[in-house]
This record gives sequence, structure tokens and C-alpha cells, in this order.
Amino acid sequence: MTTNTSRPDTGNGGAAAGEKPRRGRYHGHSDSGAEHRLHEALTARTDLPPISQQVTFNFGGPGSDAPPTMTVDFYLPTVELVVEVDGYTFHYMERVFTLDRRKDRAHALAGRRVIRFTAKDVTSDPARCAAIVAVVANTHHGLEVF
Repeated sequence: MTTNTSRPDTGNGGAAAGEKPRRGRYHGHSDSGAEHRLHEALTARTDLPPISQQVTFNFGGPGSDAPPTMTVDFYLPTVELVVEVDGYTFHYMERVFTLDRRKDRAHALAGRRVIRFTAKDVTSDPARCAAIVAVVANTHHGLEVF
């Protein structure tokens, strides 16, 4: 069975107590400026359920070709929605591109939806990206949730 573990905000770059923060933390929680901008836009909205950042999922069930653990940029647990921000600097590599597809499949097998934005989309219009997240978060399999 797939489980998820959120890294609590310990003031240690998003790492749990006793862990080292992941490299490149921006303002303690995000790996990039684009993630930080999206976080600001998401939290400014009043129509979204709670959002967690840098959530680590443990995988390993049947049918999954994903690594045993993976961290996502944003997770909305009440609606099982994962939001990823992909910058070209890191995500252009074939290995990373392949890993991202494996992550998406693992989330689909676990019943989670995934939205991916490019860093350029986020930095050019974070409010629009947050609006898209809100529409998807408030829609379940094509039906609006009220």
C-alpha cells in the first residue's frame, strides 16, 4: 500500500527534525523561485483546500516502476492532487524526464491526480497557474465539487 509522509515545517529547510535540508531551498520550503511564486499564489486563494509543500511519498506496490521514495513540490491531500513545477535546467535530462513519468504513473496507481507546470509558466503568470490548480482541485473526475 502506498503511504505518504509530509515533512513538517521545522524551520530547517523543510527537513524533518534531525534531517539535513535538501539543497537549494528557497525561503526554507521550495527548491526554486518558481515554486516559491506558485506557493504564494496558491496560498493567496481562498477556494483551495490545505496545501503541503515538499511531501515525500513512499512507493513500492505492485505495478509501480517508480523509486521507493519521491518528493513532490505541492500536495493537496484532501483532494489527492499533486502539483509539480518543472524547470528546464533540471528536467531536460532524459533520466529526469523518465523519472517524472514514473512518478506520474505511481501517483495514478495510488489514485492521485498530477498537474505539471513549467517554471516559465509559473514565473510569467503564477495567478493563472493557481487558478488552474483551483479548478482541478474543485473538480472530481469531471464533476464540480461544491
